[in-house]
Amino acid sequence: MKPLEGNDFTVHELKDALRERGLFTTGTKTELVLRLSVVDPNIWTILGEKRRQALTGNASSTDTAVETTDESTSPVDNTLVPEGGSRSLPLLPEEPDDHSQRELELIQKERELKHRLASKPMLAIYSPNADSELHCDASASGFGGILFQKQGDCSWKPISFWSQRTTPTEAKYHSYELECLAVIYALKRFHIYLMREKVKEHIANCLRCIEFSPSSGKSEGFLHNIPKEKLPFATIHVDHFGPLEKTGKGNRHILLIVDAFTKFIRVYTCKATTTDESRKCLRDYFRAYSKPKRLVSDRGSCFTSDLFKEFSKDEIFSISLSP
Repeated sequence: MKPLEGNDFTVHELKDALRERGLFTTGTKTELVLRLSVVDPNIWTILGEKRRQALTGNASSTDTAVETTDESTSPVDNTLVPEGGSRSLPLLPEEPDDHSQRELELIQKERELKHRLASKPMLAIYSPNADSELHCDASASGFGGILFQKQGDCSWKPISFWSQRTTPTEAKYHSYELECLAVIYALKRFHIYLMREKVKEHIANCLRCIEFSPSSGKSEGFLHNIPKEKLPFATIHVDHFGPLEKTGKGNRHILLIVDAFTKFIRVYTCKATTTDESRKCLRDYFRAYSKPKRLVSDRGSCFTSDLFKEFSKDEIFSISLSP
């Protein structure tokens, strides 16, 4: 590939292959793992500490989803880090001849681990609009976490894998302490992908965004107030409140009457919200304060009945029903 003009670098190859269904690793990325033969006791000095973690406890550093278990890696781990020993590998031939059962098991586990590291599992492409879940776990050997996202077919697929080995001090912790550490480490690793709700909440409370964002729903309209005369008791508002705890006289409801001009409130107790009880309270109100020209109420059955309409005609006042 020709170098880009004006730049001092050259694009050699694409490390990962993007497919329609997800992300696959290319062969060049895993070729080293397949060709690696454990023959040099100083191999970890050559590859470095990060390479050692990639081949033993941190398989995610190769961007590969490795489905390994404790049984598949424990013989290799125990040999790589012997108790009280250095981090080196034993000298093993490529084809075992007359070796002990332990060496044969070790070689088999090593080849199985290399095969899984070099396999081509699929990772889904991260989407900022999809729901995310972070799964984590821990043991005395290490920590692990998987970032999942919900796909269009309602299935959950992995986006990224993470794992790391415990330190000698962490390996002595209680299980619940290890689980808490796994949550902390996993959130530190994937926190940038789990901030959508916080970002949405921050934007929703931004005063400038609220001020300049287009309004949704029905457009604002004028408030049509009920015209009132500049006289007390010309317009009154009535409503029932209850039921409440029964009193000694058997009353369980309250009839509220509010004067629209002075905001004067009169309260009557009644046994029920019937038309007869309402008429009884209103007659007492009229005797004490005078008859109104208009009575405003809700659409309760006691105010919409024919009996109450006859009562309004007899007392000569109109009825306005609110929605």
